[in-house]
Amino acid sequence: MTESTFWKELTSGKFAQMVKEESKGKELSSPHEVFNIVKPMFAEKDDVERIYCIFLDTKNQVLAIEEMFSGSILSSVIYPREIIKRVMALKASAMILTHNHPTGCTEPSNVIWRKYVKCLKHYFTALKLSAVAKRSCHRRFGVPIAGF
Repeated sequence: MTESTFWKELTSGKFAQMVKEESKGKELSSPHEVFNIVKPMFAEKDDVERIYCIFLDTKNQVLAIEEMFSGSILSSVIYPREIIKRVMALKASAMILTHNHPTGCTEPSNVIWRKYVKCLKHYFTALKLSAVAKRSCHRRFGVPIAGF
């Protein structure tokens, strides 16, 4: 495969679909593994900010990888309610929220992004407390997000 063929297939979304399918059931144990999984997804349509969620089971095995939101080159709107609906539908016990910076800016995301993450953390904390109250301590609810 030539370099130009590789880049053409990478940006076509072909690799992204392959990664999504092959990742199901695989255990994630490091930020590097997460980066390797989402990199092909962000290569496709790299001119807009996109939010992906990796939904995990109690053993950090991938249940699903889904693009949740898409925006402009500078921003994307996030609706925590929609994320929580998918968590519930998939019966995920953890999730990893990822997004790209199409402008290439490596500055941390703004205050609004952190508020969304805080909202989701509160949701998972409520689930965790609910699980303890119901003596279902064998289930773990958490949001493994680097830097928070």
